[in-house]
Amino acid sequence: MAVARQLEADFEERVAARVAAVTLGGGADDARQADRAIADDVVHIIETILTLRCPTCNLAFVDFDACALLQCRCGVKFCGFCLRPNATHGHVAECRENPLHGRGEQGVYVAQPEWERAQHHAAKAPAFARLLVYP
Repeated sequence: MAVARQLEADFEERVAARVAAVTLGGGADDARQADRAIADDVVHIIETILTLRCPTCNLAFVDFDACALLQCRCGVKFCGFCLRPNATHGHVAECRENPLHGRGEQGVYVAQPEWERAQHHAAKAPAFARLLVYP
């Protein structure tokens, strides 16, 4: 949750700076255009970066039952950490993105808080990259 709060705070700061720059340098059309760009970025971050999706059919996943080998409705099994399609339990247990791997352990079952931390960590860099366009 700390990563989400930091992303939100950084985003709010950048939005305020962008709106101020547009408002001081342009008219209402520029402000509306900036608002649309900001709204588009928010939607992109939520739908594309923060939402776990099947690497094959792009269906969103919202549930997690402790096993990081995920199976989509389309039938593909994939690693919940690196999103490798057609993964096996063996891959998930040894995946470098698996938080257990960092502790020298192996396994496919992780606790919900650990799962959430791994997902936030994976989303952090792409979300920040998307926000770098703001002053």
